[in-house]
Amino acid sequence: MEDKSSKEWEQGALFAGLYALSKISDSRIGWVQLPGSAPDEVQAKNTTSYGVGAYLLAGSELYKFLVKK
Repeated sequence: MEDKSSKEWEQGALFAGLYALSKISDSRIGWVQLPGSAPDEVQAKNTTSYGVGAYLLAGSELYKFLVKK
């Protein structure tokens, strides 16, 4: 059985992540780390083609989370 505080933390993290991904400007998903050899700083204006995949993955995880409730 899962701890209630753990479930609440997961829900908060899930909604916060989806909210951050939903901040779209100029029809683009921002805050997507650019390809490179190492992690680097990321900015709101950064976008790339796989950002849409992150948005869809977040949406599918939210769906699974809400269906399990």
